[in-house]
Amino acid sequence: TLATIGSLIAVVGLFSVMTFILLLKVKELALRRVLGATDKEVIQLVLGEMMKIAGVGVGIGIVLAPVLLQPIDPFLFEVNLFDLATYGLVTIGLLGASILATLMPFRSALIINPAKILRGD
Repeated sequence: TLATIGSLIAVVGLFSVMTFILLLKVKELALRRVLGATDKEVIQLVLGEMMKIAGVGVGIGIVLAPVLLQPIDPFLFEVNLFDLATYGLVTIGLLGASILATLMPFRSALIINPAKILRGD
């Protein structure tokens, strides 16, 4: 359905943004690892930063959705514009997708030797 396609596009966009942000931080993460940070500490740092970004995005979406969806309210059949279950499921889904979108490229960044990243190889 249309909702599934829209959700898929949102998840792909989320994955792209998270990957781009992580690519900007590869040298910083490599430096932290060289200076003695454990993989667990680096994962906590990255997940914390990415969840802040995702949380701000979801928060803005929750606030703006009822306002921006007013024009299509007459076309929503058997769905209330202020359906809390829908908002909750979408929030959980997008936050879960952002965790996956962060961990997938991050896993490959952890495998790479930090010395190679810092040398620019």
